[in-house]
Amino acid sequence: MKNLTEGNIYKTFFLFAVPLVLSGLLTQAYNITDTVIAGKFIGTEGLAATGATSALVTLFSAVFWGYITAFAIYAATIFGAREYVKLKRCIFSNLIIISLVIIFFSLVIVLFKNQIFDFLRLDESIRDSAAIYFVIYMGGIIFILLNHFGLSVMNALGASSYPFFMSIVSMILNICGNIFTIVVLKWGAAGIAFSSVLSALVVDACYFFKLKRCFSELGCDSEKTGFSAKTVKKTLPYSIPGMFQQITMYLPALIVAPFVNGIGGYATAAYTVVMRIFNINAAIYQNASKTLSNHSAQCVGAGKRTRLMHGLWAGLIQGVLFTLPAIMVCVLLPRQICALFFKKGHSGADFESAVVFARFYLPFIIFNLLNNLFHAFYRGIRLMLPLIVFTLIGSVTNVISSIILIKIYGMNGFYMGLVISWVAEFIFSFIFYLSGKWKNVLP
Repeated sequence: MKNLTEGNIYKTFFLFAVPLVLSGLLTQAYNITDTVIAGKFIGTEGLAATGATSALVTLFSAVFWGYITAFAIYAATIFGAREYVKLKRCIFSNLIIISLVIIFFSLVIVLFKNQIFDFLRLDESIRDSAAIYFVIYMGGIIFILLNHFGLSVMNALGASSYPFFMSIVSMILNICGNIFTIVVLKWGAAGIAFSSVLSALVVDACYFFKLKRCFSELGCDSEKTGFSAKTVKKTLPYSIPGMFQQITMYLPALIVAPFVNGIGGYATAAYTVVMRIFNINAAIYQNASKTLSNHSAQCVGAGKRTRLMHGLWAGLIQGVLFTLPAIMVCVLLPRQICALFFKKGHSGADFESAVVFARFYLPFIIFNLLNNLFHAFYRGIRLMLPLIVFTLIGSVTNVISSIILIKIYGMNGFYMGLVISWVAEFIFSFIFYLSGKWKNVLP
């Protein structure tokens, strides 16, 4: 466990961020493995089936990512204040309430899958395989989301290296599971979903035992801390805005998805590949920025206000340095990168569309990097209203521009909409930062 408010800030940030970034990359490797195996062994239909409902699955997951990430900021504040019994009660109570809510809503979504598919305008050629994948994945999404709970709690406690090892375990299990279920058992898309759920379950068990060990080291393992509604209520000022911000961020993808699927089956497959390329790059700066969030929260808890600005600059430097190499690889070798997701020799419209994104549109992700940096900083100091407003600006811009441009330029219009939304959000976020008004909320 690590107190981020002490020592050389650049060294502290680097040492804390490296396992986070590697963990994020391994998590994306886990997801990319699914896509690569689907493309190589099942083909374009497999890509489309696993990605057709990704906008909804991501939105559903993002609601709980928002809650968990924001709750972890509150936990980091308690950790910074050294109130360990309170910390244990907070973690346990939120684990119970999150699990119950996830189970309830995942079941509701599975029951209404046909109506959801109609809304998303899924092509009839992939509907059956997409349904099998969707039911299995959503049925076990509780285990997948609890991985994020364990990761966020470890980060709040300054134990960023453990999620890295868990990512390795998860990736190995997922790769082996995919090969066995798809290549050997011939389960198709169902095998991909099954492997994801099973590997997540194993990792959840590992996080549980690690958390017990952390409580023992903090001297509160023997303390009885049952479920406390009062404790959960105290986290809501953090978690509810965090949920709303994530909904605001990911809802546009669900709104735009029917327009992308409406272009044709190739567009759905291209969308799946493009999102994997985007996510592998975004995972670098998103995970690096968790250092900034936890640092800011611990500074607030410890009353070390003067270190906040140093943390922001350290976060900016490491985010850019970590992310630029990955962007350059995708921009300089777009055909080779995209070829990883398709059968050998495939050169259809889905492949060419993905290449265009990697070569011409991906470099603009630097604006999203800067937006994410502001997200992490404002979340850490509990300045959620401006964060939600800026995210809403980007989201509304994304929906409007994408819908208009898709009708004119097809998939290129979708890519243009993403870039326009990143730039729009950055402009407003940067102006607010320069105004200095965020300093008024600091204790």
